[in-house]
Amino acid sequence: MEAAKQPNSDVLASNLLFGYLAFIYAWAALDKYVLHRVSLLDVEPKGIAITIIACAVTYYFIRKGKLLAKLLFILLFAWQIIGPVLDYKRLLPHLAHDPVGIANYAISYAVQGWALVLIFGRKPVQAA
Repeated sequence: MEAAKQPNSDVLASNLLFGYLAFIYAWAALDKYVLHRVSLLDVEPKGIAITIIACAVTYYFIRKGKLLAKLLFILLFAWQIIGPVLDYKRLLPHLAHDPVGIANYAISYAVQGWALVLIFGRKPVQAA
């Protein structure tokens, strides 16, 4: 009897990233329609659609093991870290009184960091 095949870490990372993508847009809908706060959904709808499509395509190609998609993800993640660091004077006062925003940032960085570990971590040795 053949043992069950273990999921590929690229597939796990892709699943995590697709879940993250759904989470951030659900969170944005909660911000806008329930909490009545400024949200990601206040951006131009075409921009949101382009972002969702670009992320989904990148995550799909990560699932397929394409190196270029993985490198693009590293660049985008680095940009997500560099942006708030460069804009800390505006961001810190806003987050100081917003525990929900802090949680959003923490979840975002944790999930994407976990995906990076899955993508670039040591791959398990396949049994012959």
